[in-house]
Amino acid sequence: MEKHTEELINEILKQTFKEDNIAKLTCAKALAIAEQFTVEPREVGTICNEHHIKLCKCQLGCFS
Repeated sequence: MEKHTEELINEILKQTFKEDNIAKLTCAKALAIAEQFTVEPREVGTICNEHHIKLCKCQLGCFS
């Protein structure tokens, strides 16, 4: 896996919102960030895991 750039991490954190004191990022935003930075969606997911950010509103219906 490529080293996470600070710019990528900052964009993920910028797009994250709090709900019930839990950091969340929508699936659509996660995919858009991956496309914007030309990285695999899995890399965005890994960063979210490292920063305790939950993915929500999954386009496949996996996460609510």
